[in-house]
Amino acid sequence: MRRLLAIGMGLLAMTCCWARTTLPQVDPRNWSQGGWQTLRWGMGLGDVELELRKADEELLPLRLSHLPVRTGVSLKDFTGWVVLEGKLRLGGKDCEVHLNFLSGELYSVDVYAEFPGLASGRLAPDVERQGVNRLEAWRDSQALLLRQRYGSPVSTFDRPGDWWRLAWNVEPGTRVEIERFDGVLAEGVERSVIIRYTDKVREERAHRK
Repeated sequence: MRRLLAIGMGLLAMTCCWARTTLPQVDPRNWSQGGWQTLRWGMGLGDVELELRKADEELLPLRLSHLPVRTGVSLKDFTGWVVLEGKLRLGGKDCEVHLNFLSGELYSVDVYAEFPGLASGRLAPDVERQGVNRLEAWRDSQALLLRQRYGSPVSTFDRPGDWWRLAWNVEPGTRVEIERFDGVLAEGVERSVIIRYTDKVREERAHRK
């Protein structure tokens, strides 16, 4: 009996430990209704950590025990970004997920699909074109899914060759964007497609910081 009681107390202690976090939390009354997946805008780092501990289904690859807070987040006011260690599978592509915080509150999520490529002239033109075709096919498939979900975009932008974007305003208070961006690096070109979910109110505060 004593042994069973000890085992039970041990499991209870583990459960309580699993339900705790050392990261700052925000009163749920201050969270927004909008968000990304099961995360709500305005959640603190600790709230996000606790939510991702129970991630399942589509978000199962993002399940974690501790939020990987590193140099991306200022320890002074908890403003910055956190890159999750797991990868989200979208359209056959493993994507990085970046969480963006302002004064300790979640306000944006970026889903990155990277398509590495070398600088012009480093690859044969047909090989380079094949890589761009793969990027554009993936981008277009995701854009179609977003159109089906949110309707016609409220804004579009297309600068041939390196930048392309669609945006939707989604209630309550969320903006959704998909964009292609080519960042020039010393060793070549970093090609990415980014799907971004943003709390419009908190983003305005971030721009005023």
